[in-house]
Amino acid sequence: MYEITPIINAVIALLGAIIVAWLIPLIKQKVSGDKYKKLQTWIQTFVLAAEQLYGAGNGRAKLEYVGNMLRAKGIEVDIDDVEDEIRAMIEAAVRELGDKEVKESDNAA
Repeated sequence: MYEITPIINAVIALLGAIIVAWLIPLIKQKVSGDKYKKLQTWIQTFVLAAEQLYGAGNGRAKLEYVGNMLRAKGIEVDIDDVEDEIRAMIEAAVRELGDKEVKESDNAA
């Protein structure tokens, strides 16, 4: 009679390797994507709130407000570093808000 235990062990090891190599990175990517979307939502919310609170102009005060609100959520940001990834996301949200306001004013005219 044949001993199949080594074959079964090899198949189990192969399945384990496939799961580790494929499934775990997929789960990590999904979590990272969810965190990114959540961060993007917070930034957009805080940019809108800063615009509402401080009005036109006051760019530095609005930037500090957004930075402080993100820090209160436990997100580290260096608002003075223009190469900071979160600072770039803030600037993109500000640009998006400005583009939206221009578009709305063009549609109203």
